[in-house]
Amino acid sequence: MLSPTAWRQFPTVRSLCLAHGFDPCTQPVPVTPAAHFHMGGIAVDAFGRSTLPGLYAVGEVACNGVHGANRLASNSLLEGVVSGRRLGALLRDVVPSPGRQGRSGWNVLPESAGEAALARLRDLLWRSLGPVREETTMCRAVAEIRADHALATSWQAQLAGRLLQAARARQLSLGAHHRGDAPRIDSIPQRIATLAYGEIVDGSQTQRRRVMKESRIPPRKSP
Repeated sequence: MLSPTAWRQFPTVRSLCLAHGFDPCTQPVPVTPAAHFHMGGIAVDAFGRSTLPGLYAVGEVACNGVHGANRLASNSLLEGVVSGRRLGALLRDVVPSPGRQGRSGWNVLPESAGEAALARLRDLLWRSLGPVREETTMCRAVAEIRADHALATSWQAQLAGRLLQAARARQLSLGAHHRGDAPRIDSIPQRIATLAYGEIVDGSQTQRRRVMKESRIPPRKSP
C-alpha cells in the first residue's frame, strides 16, 4: 500500500476509492481484470492495408500482429507513429478511385430488456464472457438467455448471443479472449498467421481469413 503522501499524486483515484467506502491509504485496493480498450480490430498487413480495397487502419483500431497475441498499453502510441508513417509512405503514390453510391437503411432494434433482466444478463456475461472462457459455460449462458422470457427477445440478448457465438467459434486464446479449455501454446510465431479478428459466423460455418505480415515499405516509384 502507498503512503498518504504518495497518494497525493493520485487524488482522483483516492477520491473514487473513498466514495466507494474504503481508504487506499489503509486498505488494499480491490482489483478486477478488464480489457481497457478493444484489442484487435480491422485485420491489416504491415502497411495498414485491409482486404477491402481503399480501407486502411493504424493504431488501436487495427490488428496488425506487431504485438503478438496481446498488446501492452504503453506500446500503442509508438505503434501509431510507426504504422502511420509506413501507411503515409504507401499512400503518397496512390491515386484515389471515384466513390460509389450504395444503398442504406435503418435497422429497428427490438425492445430493450428491463432493469431486472439486464442485471441478470450482466451477471451471466461476467461469468461466461469474463477473463476466462470455456465452452460449457458459454453454452450454458446461451441456454439461459433463451429460457429467460423477459430477456430473450430484447436487443441486448441478441447482441449477447452474437458475442457468445463468436467467442465459441474462436477456440484458441488470443488477446483478452482467454479460453480455459484450449491447449497450452508456449510460443508466438515471429510472423503471425492468425485467424483475423471479426470472423463472419454463419450457422455452423465460420469464414476465416489469414493475414500474413510483410516486413518493409515498398520503394517509392520514380517520377
